[in-house]
Amino acid sequence: SMKVNATPVAPLDIDSLWDFVQQRARVAVKNGNTGKNIVTGYYAPASKRYYAEAEVENIPLLMLDPMLAGVITDTEGVAYGKADIVGQGRMAKLNGTIDVENLATTIDYTRARYSVPRARINIVDNHLIATNARVYDAERNTGQLNMDVSLEHLSNISYNMRMTPRNMIVLNTTLQDNDYFYGKVYASGVANINGDKRGTTLDVVGTTGDNSKFYMPLSNKSDISSADFVTFVKPMAADTTDYLVRKKMMFERRQKRRTDSDSNMDINLSLDVRENT
Repeated sequence: SMKVNATPVAPLDIDSLWDFVQQRARVAVKNGNTGKNIVTGYYAPASKRYYAEAEVENIPLLMLDPMLAGVITDTEGVAYGKADIVGQGRMAKLNGTIDVENLATTIDYTRARYSVPRARINIVDNHLIATNARVYDAERNTGQLNMDVSLEHLSNISYNMRMTPRNMIVLNTTLQDNDYFYGKVYASGVANINGDKRGTTLDVVGTTGDNSKFYMPLSNKSDISSADFVTFVKPMAADTTDYLVRKKMMFERRQKRRTDSDSNMDINLSLDVRENT
């Protein structure tokens, strides 16, 4: 009945045998359902040295959600991993490969959902590295992803990702998601995401694509006067259609209790907004 990040794990059989010649314990962890070895290795208590090799199948990727809370949600897909770990004391090196199939996840802040049908992640000295992985949005527009996730400090996993979309959905929010601004925006360019448990920085340089729609409701004169970062090329009257709806939503948002998973994200945007947006 073991779970990892609330995800059930197959029953395990753990066998150990003391090696009197090498003065170390040999260990084998087997899948209790199939009898197949998952982990084999040894531990030498006198020197605190250890070695293990593992081969794991059907790892549910939804386990990433609690690890990257506030960044991604609703993650799907499976992974197959083959790796070895060697070390002494608290110093360890992990190397191997992870093959990902049918990965799909939603970016919390933008509500854009992306999928990766197939990709290989190389594990190099405690870093998970993906190069030029093909990424699709909900409409099958494509881009490439490069990723480096550091496991050097397991209590504070850090990540560095570079996304190069080509007319992909980069914002897919509604008034219910964010009453300050919302819309469905397509873009091409470069997005860099860097962070750890202390927060995330998103740097975007890009150009808006066809059919992009962006809304920033300004319901009255006070809203318009406070939006000093907006320059109106053509003067227009304030739209009061959703005034009461927005006021109600703003009140509800302020009353909503914040959860521990709220993200701390800094966003830097440099956008060439085309006239067709």
